[in-house]
Amino acid sequence: MQDFLKSSAKLFLRVFVINILCLILVISTNVITTGFFTENIGYTVYGAKDGAEQAEVLYEHKFADGEDLKFEEYEKAGYILTKVNNRSEVSKQGKSIFLIVTQVMTLVLFINFVFSHIWERGNKDSNLAAFGHIKGDKLLGFKTGLAAIIPYAIFYLILSLNVSNIGAKFPLFIIKFLSAAFYSIYELIFDGLMLFGELKVLQIVSMFATLLIVPIITGLAYYLGYKDISIAQKLMYKKERK
Repeated sequence: MQDFLKSSAKLFLRVFVINILCLILVISTNVITTGFFTENIGYTVYGAKDGAEQAEVLYEHKFADGEDLKFEEYEKAGYILTKVNNRSEVSKQGKSIFLIVTQVMTLVLFINFVFSHIWERGNKDSNLAAFGHIKGDKLLGFKTGLAAIIPYAIFYLILSLNVSNIGAKFPLFIIKFLSAAFYSIYELIFDGLMLFGELKVLQIVSMFATLLIVPIITGLAYYLGYKDISIAQKLMYKKERK
């Protein structure tokens, strides 16, 4: 039991760390996607007269409106002006590409970080069980993954039970950041909502269901390791044969 709790705690920390790495990946992908699927549509002009401590917003200009005649007028009036470009919103196509690419990349990173670790544990336990050192349990990977997501489940449960209090104003982006390995899935579940209190029952259930991806992955990894089945080796073997 002690070994099980220790393994579950290590897996939880591993999942937590990979979510931080996935968050960095999500932010990077978002910056790249925004650059590809948006364009400058105008600018906002900030200005301050001599002696003024802070600049104020003077006006916004859109390229579609033609030539900017106000800029020269403000300069003649003694304003020190600064232009800040305004970009268009990301198109639906761009957002779809971002969500798909992000989810594929984060899922590959998550599986690569977790799968190999659990596979090796399953393979080691198989050898120990064969020599009678431990009692074999092919579902141990699933159980460990299930125990590892308990802190997340408790956190979501607290928000759900206090939906009229704490949960009402809790920002959903924090949940997406804490579970960045499944960022795109949560983005689709939340459907543009900003606060936990705005979620419907089906969305909350879907949020809990997403957590089960972890024990499914760890359960499969442990079972394959227990059976000494290496997907990577099989793929490499087939490639060599071809």
